[in-house]
Amino acid sequence: MTMANDSLEGKVLRDILERRYRLSSTPILDINHVLEVLERSFDGLAFCLSKKEDMLSQWRGYADDGMGFSIGFTEEFLRNTSWQDAIHFKDVVYDLKAQEALLKPIFEIVEEAIRAQASSGSLGELLEGDVDGYEERLRAESQISSFFSQRFFDLAWSERFTLKHAAFQEEEESRLIHVLSAKTFPHVRFRPDRGKLMPYIENDIPNGVRAVESVFVGPKNTTPLYLIEEFLRQNLFTNVSVKKSESSYR
Repeated sequence: MTMANDSLEGKVLRDILERRYRLSSTPILDINHVLEVLERSFDGLAFCLSKKEDMLSQWRGYADDGMGFSIGFTEEFLRNTSWQDAIHFKDVVYDLKAQEALLKPIFEIVEEAIRAQASSGSLGELLEGDVDGYEERLRAESQISSFFSQRFFDLAWSERFTLKHAAFQEEEESRLIHVLSAKTFPHVRFRPDRGKLMPYIENDIPNGVRAVESVFVGPKNTTPLYLIEEFLRQNLFTNVSVKKSESSYR
């Protein structure tokens, strides 16, 4: 996701972390360490969709300047992927207050876990702002930061890629999100894409699941509807609505 067309992809979570802890009066953790772990260790793959099936700005930006197709997938398919244990289906959140509210319970769970671990010794003293000595303080901050990073990202990894800037709100996006990890990398494949190598995973359509419910033909796409219907029939996609975009665009 960090190689997506949005250069700020995944950065909203970073900003919220900074606001919560950079200006905190209690030196709970080394925020620079946490942010470094975020950037280095937590990336993901996503299948990005929109609730808007026929929007001119999306034809221009995502469908070959209006010459492509808009494929409507069923919720049954999106919620019953063959990677159910590793993929999460989530709506993107654009409002800042809603984003902070989404993350607040996770912050509180992790902070409470830190306090439980640091009930005595140097970690507890650090939480109270009562550690003497530069080296001792660095050691304690490092322990707390490592503990925080692991616990926080265990709970919040998928949220990193469900938070986007409000400028993208018109897209009304939902995503299938898959975290990249040492466990899942053996299943990752790669393809070239405009000057970079893109990772991806294949996801089969489960037996008996109706995957596609509609196809909109782009405003600059000249394919006759009956040919699209025949293509779908030959590939065993039945009961699919095929329509021409109502967007006026040349």
